[in-house]
Amino acid sequence: MFKKFSDKIKNVYGKPKRLLIVAAVFLCALFSLVGAFYRPLPREVMTYAASTRAYDSAGGLMYAEMSAKEEWCIPVSLDRMGKWTPIVAVGIEDKRFYSHGGVDILALGRAARQNLKAGRVTSGASTITTQVIRIAIPRPRTFLTKLAEFWRAWQLEGKASKDEILELYLNRAPFGGNLRGIEAASLAYFNKPAAALSLGESAVLIGALRAPSRFRPDRYPTRAKNMRDRILARLEANAVISAESHAKAVLEPVKPTRYSMPGRAPLAARRAMREAAEGTAVRTTIDPSMQLMLERNLEHALSSLPEEITASAIIVDNATRNATAYVGNARYGSRLAGSEVDCADAPRSPGSTLKPFVYAASFAEGKRTPATLVADTPIAFAGNAPRNYDRTYRGPVSTRLALALSLNAPAVRVLREVGYEAMLGIYENLGFTYINKAADFYADSLVLGGCEVTLSQLAAGYAALADEGKFKPLRWTKAARASERRVFSPEAAFLTMDVLKDERRLVPLYREIFGQEGVSVAFKTGTSYGSRDAWTVGATKSTTVAVWFGNPSGKSHAELVGLDLAAPTLLRVFRELKNTRNESFPIPENIYTREVCALSGALPSVICPHIREDYAIKEISDQKICRVHRQQDGHVTIVWPEELKQWAQMRDTTEQEPTVEADARIIRPAKGSKFFLPQGEDKIRLFISAEAEGEHFWYLDGKFIDRSKPGESRFIDVTPGLHELTLLANEQSDTVSFVVISPVESDPPEITEPEILNNFGN
Repeated sequence: MFKKFSDKIKNVYGKPKRLLIVAAVFLCALFSLVGAFYRPLPREVMTYAASTRAYDSAGGLMYAEMSAKEEWCIPVSLDRMGKWTPIVAVGIEDKRFYSHGGVDILALGRAARQNLKAGRVTSGASTITTQVIRIAIPRPRTFLTKLAEFWRAWQLEGKASKDEILELYLNRAPFGGNLRGIEAASLAYFNKPAAALSLGESAVLIGALRAPSRFRPDRYPTRAKNMRDRILARLEANAVISAESHAKAVLEPVKPTRYSMPGRAPLAARRAMREAAEGTAVRTTIDPSMQLMLERNLEHALSSLPEEITASAIIVDNATRNATAYVGNARYGSRLAGSEVDCADAPRSPGSTLKPFVYAASFAEGKRTPATLVADTPIAFAGNAPRNYDRTYRGPVSTRLALALSLNAPAVRVLREVGYEAMLGIYENLGFTYINKAADFYADSLVLGGCEVTLSQLAAGYAALADEGKFKPLRWTKAARASERRVFSPEAAFLTMDVLKDERRLVPLYREIFGQEGVSVAFKTGTSYGSRDAWTVGATKSTTVAVWFGNPSGKSHAELVGLDLAAPTLLRVFRELKNTRNESFPIPENIYTREVCALSGALPSVICPHIREDYAIKEISDQKICRVHRQQDGHVTIVWPEELKQWAQMRDTTEQEPTVEADARIIRPAKGSKFFLPQGEDKIRLFISAEAEGEHFWYLDGKFIDRSKPGESRFIDVTPGLHELTLLANEQSDTVSFVVISPVESDPPEITEPEILNNFGN
């Protein structure tokens, strides 16, 4: 019997002389291993190269990149590997995994018998623990290597729990091609996370571990299915799974499919990864539902625009400063030029979006209140007066109106009151890092937009205004910590946002988008010089949204107007943000309402003919008495400031009270008009006209249709039905309702306000 056993050993290891050599080597190796007992477990056993990846705020994987070894390896915890994968892995790879100490003695004895009987090595008695060692420290497959793996396995068992070892194995095991780990394999082969794998799918993947290049389901679905079925049969035979589970699992098809790794919101993910700076797994602040909503709105806005125009946008939670949604480039992934540019992080000319910060600085210093008179004239600008967008000057206007209408000459006057250096310091505190030259270099451009900021920076700046003047950097990861600094007083921030939330500027658009809902958004539009950028940034108490449209190359387009393009998109985004309903900015304790002269905005004297109320800051706002109205020869006259005297003389208004905010009135069609459609026609052409100052903006049933100058007339084509025509001019509006009647209608509908409102947006 002994001779027979000896012969089998000879057949496996060679002739007696070679056997002595092997025995000697074995003893040397054994002593070496004993000597290595005090050597720590190699670092590479517990650590490995993983893919850099970003998760959304709900924990879902939104984006991943290959590891340093150019592999997809997406580690997950054992409890996120699903119900079946750990069970199948242990049942097939190492059924006594939870009872042995790293080396399965019973399996070792079985392997020895099989090898001796076969006369060659047919079984290696590997355990899950030894496979972890083999994957971590690959070596030539020799007898000594096997002994070394046994020793390291015992070490690993003393360092980690069984569940930790199983997790290591399933996260590092090769699954074919450049796939490492169960999560990457599940995403690539089944387009789902490992947590969602069925029993049959888990069996396919564990089967692939036997020979990844032979049993890849994407290339060899038949082989993969056959291996799966053998595994399922063995699991049922060993009572690991029920007959019912087995019968159901074998019916699942195996498809030759390979899916792409998750790539949702790639620019948002990369931004978060960059901000995190370290670690391969980043939990971002991106809310998946908000992200989809923002992407959908930008896609809708771009659908009718030239393909070279793209858009970017960001949504910020004001309380935390979390970037909850971020689209760096709505054309990302296309083959268009510039589609890879993160436009929300690129410096661009901000147009008029900087004006609110200048006015806030003026309010904070008490230099003016929203009611204070300011001149919208070219006077006193030494022949270099800034022009307004509509190329007209309005003369005396309130500061409130000047900001609401985004008038340039008043904004420059306010900037000069605040001072270039002071404003430059404020921009620095707001994180506008691209405004970094000397104040004199920018001069009036500090309010007119002749400098550069990013959309993200603007969003952070407006979030500061919405949060009582407190600036905090935007947060891109859950782990980020942001310091806080005060840039504006709560009172100055409130006054600014109170001006910006005046929805009269876009009455038809507001009604179209919000209807009768209690939504009030403080927003500012901006258009850069030459129509290269269209901006709108807005905020409620809880949320800030910033939207930009443009060409990444900087090329101008006639469509790039903030009011026409970016504002509607921003307001539609706010409509879908349910948490903004019925919000209002809290009135700070030091804000009070006072009576002021309706013309000058100063405290009224006894001769001021018209008084109104407006906000001011206690012990800060200017307390000067009105000096515009003077008593001369028993009459009240107007004495204009120097910058308004020449304007007044040209209009011969020195002795009469001007209308600072003129009304807008539609002349034709008259309210309640009825028009009959000619026989055989499907629409009627109507003449429209109005009396109003400034550029006229026309809206039909809540949708913008045309613009005109004072005195100009227009014709519009109208189909049968109830209609509402709205004029917006000089921050004033007028609306008339009318009906176009088809010849086939014997009883035309009555014009009622609710019916008109129901037609908005159709």
